[in-house]
Amino acid sequence: MPFDETFDVIVAGLGAAGACAAIEAGRAGARVLVVEKASFDGGTTSMSGGVIYCGGGTEIQRACGFQDSAEDMRAYLMAAGGPEPDAEKVELYSQMSVDHFDWLVDLG
Repeated sequence: MPFDETFDVIVAGLGAAGACAAIEAGRAGARVLVVEKASFDGGTTSMSGGVIYCGGGTEIQRACGFQDSAEDMRAYLMAAGGPEPDAEKVELYSQMSVDHFDWLVDLG
């Protein structure tokens, strides 16, 4: 069976990272193919229990009366991240958390 279609972007794996990459490539106008070796989507993300920590002062946190900041989120993740969490990754994740949350909300 010949396969002669062309794509601008091929994403290997349909976990959270692959799904995000495919969505953004599609939004940018690319023709996207996603391939997943498992018989279901989710990749290793499906083993996470569906938890995504998005804090740092989201609109929903504020609406519910919770005060949070990227600095508070960073402090929590550094304390909860085991004996040697990657400080650079924790910092970046904490600083970008509200943007990540807003992006997910915008997806519906």
